[in-house]
Amino acid sequence: MPGDSDFFTFEVPNPHARVTVSTIGETNTTGRLFKLNESDGRFTYQNIRDFHSGFDLNFLISKALEKGTYCVEVTGHNNDDVGDYLFQTTGAFIPAGSCSGEAVSLSATSLDFGAVPQRNVRRKLIILENTGEEPLFIDSVTLAGTNPAQFGIVNDTCSGHILQPAQLKGRKRCSLRPAFAPLGPVGLKTANLLISCNAPDSLPLKVKLKGHGFIRQ
Repeated sequence: MPGDSDFFTFEVPNPHARVTVSTIGETNTTGRLFKLNESDGRFTYQNIRDFHSGFDLNFLISKALEKGTYCVEVTGHNNDDVGDYLFQTTGAFIPAGSCSGEAVSLSATSLDFGAVPQRNVRRKLIILENTGEEPLFIDSVTLAGTNPAQFGIVNDTCSGHILQPAQLKGRKRCSLRPAFAPLGPVGLKTANLLISCNAPDSLPLKVKLKGHGFIRQ
């Protein structure tokens, strides 16, 4: 019936698992992810929702999850979206290598973009390499700090990828291309590029960014 919800529960037996849940069919679906709170037995919404990333307007959620019990609520995206669909879930273990200086080599820990005219872009390159003994999963790369809106990431081959250590076959390096695109006002702009690994109690790697924006006469 219009407005109805279906609920599907699943277990994540190991921490750091990449789980994908989605539907297949002609029904336009929306999915929301919940996790069981062991202390009170209630499911808590994880602020994860999708309605069009899957095939043919089906929802698809793909996320690195901690160990626990999860629930997905499936609804029609609109009140008149009703019909049959197939719910599916897949998962894979994600290595939890430490995102520390001993395990990761960065080609630079700070970048100075120099003076750049407003509404222009200057790019730099960062190479990240796994120098540890365990596989390393790069979870995300984000911008933070004082002026993150003045910077950007124009190319990212790291997020969502596993970097293998030297003794194992497979990809060992990835690259990032941060950019400085000053919008104004003129002057010094700074931000931090944060590289997060899927490891417990692992602080993100930080690359300091700075540049001066000016108006070309």
